[in-house]
Amino acid sequence: MKRLLMFVVVVLGVLGCTPTAQESTPVVQDPKETLAQAVINLRQASTFRLLIEQTGVEYTFSVSLDAGASSVTASMRRGEVQYMSPNTMYGNINLRVNPLPPIGVEIFAQAADQWFKLSSADWINFPIAEGFDPEQLVREGSGFSIALEQLREVNYVGLETLIDGTQAIHIRGAASGSVINQLMFDLLDLQNDNVVVDVYIAPDSLLPVQLSVTVPETAANGEADTRWTIEIYDFNQPAVFTAPAGITLPEGAGA
Repeated sequence: MKRLLMFVVVVLGVLGCTPTAQESTPVVQDPKETLAQAVINLRQASTFRLLIEQTGVEYTFSVSLDAGASSVTASMRRGEVQYMSPNTMYGNINLRVNPLPPIGVEIFAQAADQWFKLSSADWINFPIAEGFDPEQLVREGSGFSIALEQLREVNYVGLETLIDGTQAIHIRGAASGSVINQLMFDLLDLQNDNVVVDVYIAPDSLLPVQLSVTVPETAANGEADTRWTIEIYDFNQPAVFTAPAGITLPEGAGA
């Protein structure tokens, strides 16, 4: 009997010293302050990558793939991009121009100068996204700054586990369509003033690791609401790609 009582006491003592999940969960006292710090940390990164996926109802836009001779209506379901501070960007995007199969397009931009190419063709020096400058992604008052710092109705949702198993601070707010327009390199012209923005931030580094932008009340024909999911990763990693001839890449880029 004494041994049983001692065992119970030891077990209760261990349980009492073990932190609960709630106690180990970071508490975000001011979500707006957390968002502002995430923007500061992102601006300090020399490079980062973006994986962009659009789901739900297709969002179409007009684009020229023949250096301005004509334009087509297209949608972008997926794109992979690398940003290099202060104003360089390279990416691969898949454009869907009905009824054709998806078209792979490489894009390169340095400041306001842009190039694109299709499959194995040569680079074409033409602004596929008129007026876009990669610096907009991190510049104060645009891009991620708007998406993170200037949200309305900001709420801390909690600590969540993302699909890759990592944990992230989840903050939700509302914003105008200009948020996704700039994050999508000014290819879009989204006019909705009440898009829902879900921001996921790494608890240790306070770097944004994912954004989800949903346009409410757009579901139709069995498709869910239009949504863009943007994963942000590979901070401060060397870039490895081939830029158009004559381009000087920032220090740390590979070829």
